[in-house]
Amino acid sequence: MHIPQEILEYKGWYYKVKINVPSDGILVGNFKYEKGWKAKIADKVVDTFPVNYLLNGVFVPAGEHIVEFFFKPDMMIYFYLTTFAILLTILIFVGGMILSKIWRIGGGGR
Repeated sequence: MHIPQEILEYKGWYYKVKINVPSDGILVGNFKYEKGWKAKIADKVVDTFPVNYLLNGVFVPAGEHIVEFFFKPDMMIYFYLTTFAILLTILIFVGGMILSKIWRIGGGGR
């Protein structure tokens, strides 16, 4: 069954739609499912789930609703990115110090 919906807003990682459904159902977002996607229905944040292994879905109760999908990744992603950046900085710094000493010992610094 196709239920008419109105797209109110779309900005890359954010979708806002107005929907009126006659009975409880599943709203399927036509964008790739990832764990960081959340939905907001009636000012309540709910998790989304994969539909057909690929798309985003959320349970919607009967009636008229504003449904918002937004991407908010877990903090672990930020932790991993920060850790990677710190380790890369340390590696570059230590590597530069080692190369500098090798260059001076080899007579390249005269």
